[in-house]
Amino acid sequence: DLLNQDKTWLKHLRRENRIPGELPETTLLLTAAEFGRHAIASLLLKRGAPVNERNSEGVSALHCAAWRGHLNIVKLLREAGANPEAWDDDVYTPLHKAASNGKLAVVEYLHAQGANIQTQSEIGTMPIHDAAENGHLSVVQYLCDQGFNPGVPDGDEGWAPMHYATLGQHIEVVQYLYDRGASLEVVDEAGFTPAH
Repeated sequence: DLLNQDKTWLKHLRRENRIPGELPETTLLLTAAEFGRHAIASLLLKRGAPVNERNSEGVSALHCAAWRGHLNIVKLLREAGANPEAWDDDVYTPLHKAASNGKLAVVEYLHAQGANIQTQSEIGTMPIHDAAENGHLSVVQYLCDQGFNPGVPDGDEGWAPMHYATLGQHIEVVQYLYDRGASLEVVDEAGFTPAH
């Protein structure tokens, strides 16, 4: 069964004295969240694993689960008290991570849990900028439907979601933003429009 598989996986990680994944200096809870191991994450939380513990880059288990789109683990972590507004070292929240990777169900859930859809990252981007740059139309639509201004500039160079969508050549996102009233002539701080 799944729990026995997860226990075997956990024993293997301990025996090898290593934890696989993309995160440096990670913890078992972060690894379980990243790889979608619900039973392991639940077991670790029951045994007192700190739900808001972060790795060396400030990434929490909630960031990992949100990035990967593991909604069941996102819910488990929130029920255990995970902070939906936690920033990693780049000032990205779990909502940024989910929006950037197109995980609409996680974006919806975190927003319903009170996560701010207008939080800026260290480089001034908001979740809508991240979603537009990566071509995640459903996330862009959701954020606009929640009242997000489709023409709002980032806090760094004044790039609007339209700049990000054109940079990534995401025609469907460009068309959607245009249909929602975003301008193709919006100028960033350097004087460039999305067409440049």
